[in-house]
Amino acid sequence: MASSFWESSQCRRWLFSENDLKERRDRYHCTFMEAESAQVLNDEMMRFMNLVGKSLGWRQTVIATSKLLYKRFFVVTCMDERYDPRLIAVTCLYLAAKVEELGQYNLRDLLKKVQEVQSREGFQIPKYSHQHVHDFEFHILDALSFDLVVFHPYQYLSKYVRDAQIEDQICVDAAWSILNDSYLSDVILLYPPYLIAIAAFYMACVQTNVDSKKWFSQLNVRLDVVREIAQLIIDMYKGRAAVAERQRRIRPEVMEDVNRKFESNFAMQQEEHKKRANELKRKKQQEKPGNAKKKVRR
Repeated sequence: MASSFWESSQCRRWLFSENDLKERRDRYHCTFMEAESAQVLNDEMMRFMNLVGKSLGWRQTVIATSKLLYKRFFVVTCMDERYDPRLIAVTCLYLAAKVEELGQYNLRDLLKKVQEVQSREGFQIPKYSHQHVHDFEFHILDALSFDLVVFHPYQYLSKYVRDAQIEDQICVDAAWSILNDSYLSDVILLYPPYLIAIAAFYMACVQTNVDSKKWFSQLNVRLDVVREIAQLIIDMYKGRAAVAERQRRIRPEVMEDVNRKFESNFAMQQEEHKKRANELKRKKQQEKPGNAKKKVRR
């Protein structure tokens, strides 16, 4: 693993200019629903990963890794009939637990929790098997060129709070909350994580009237870039507030459309997995010592 962000694959290959990101989104757009519905679907997958991770008691960095892997995948892959976003989200949770070296965790617990959350929240997530997740794990790893090194803003925020000697817990909680919400935007694909942390800290200080001007004035960073990031996060909040009611209204319809779209794919995958399991079972039976002796006698 890279010892610093600047040496990492995240810095070298997974930060984009706004124009490049827009071009990629245009190229790899969703082919099975309108742009607005696709945005609702992606937001729902972010919410879904957050709820599953929290239900499992995972650290916020693990949940954030799953969200970033999901975002990266659909920056380099078209959202079409080959890739069910719900299964991609579940597999990204599984991969995130591996990447972050989460202890005392297994896939069975994850799939059980997925069904608990989807039953409670109505995400309409099918009952995926271990094989479903393992199959799609390969697709994601291949699409990401095995670039799994992830740096998040959280570690930087903790350091900045200590450096600035901020003891106002309301301010700290606000900054942390802003960072969590920032994963609904594209800032993690556009800017280094340390700048995102500074922007969230700056926004929280303004929001809670904490005077930290002296600390910010001593930073060796371009404050216009920090304000640029803050503005993108503010625009994300405003944009979602403007369409929140409509998105709530169309959410059940969007998830139902996705369910219908991938229902036949899921049935075909189930059938394929049964065939594989039966074939493996036959091979194991043939390899038993008793069966080998019977073969020799013939």
